[in-house]
Amino acid sequence: MTRLKLHTILLIWIAFLAACSPKSEVTKPVKLPSKSPKYLIKKVSETMQERQFDYLFTKFTVRSYINDDKLNFKGSMRIKSDSIIWISVTKLGGVEILRMVLTRDSVKFINKWDKEYFTGRLDELKEFGGIRMEYDFIQELLTAGPFGFD
Repeated sequence: MTRLKLHTILLIWIAFLAACSPKSEVTKPVKLPSKSPKYLIKKVSETMQERQFDYLFTKFTVRSYINDDKLNFKGSMRIKSDSIIWISVTKLGGVEILRMVLTRDSVKFINKWDKEYFTGRLDELKEFGGIRMEYDFIQELLTAGPFGFD
């Protein structure tokens, strides 16, 4: 029984020591100077010029709710800078359900889930969703690069 008392006292002592920490000083937030969007885009563009790439390969995971159904997907994306974008999406278990290849002038899309496909020119997708879909815009969007809307 004395061993239990010893452990209890030791535990309380450790908790007491952990709870007593030096006071941290509260600092007031500093207001940053306001900058124009053009200035910020210029600075981001300068930073992105330092991060040029020839090839990019990345993997991603998508968790979505479609019609109250929870769906999880995995995928991979490969980009050869200013040349081609290749995206593959698989359902858990490794079954490919979607593949897309974009080049500067063409789009190839296979939807294995709904057994549909599309091949055509990138010009045909330019007015998708009210935004001109050009190759450079898509590449910048996928690589988190700076892009502007005219």
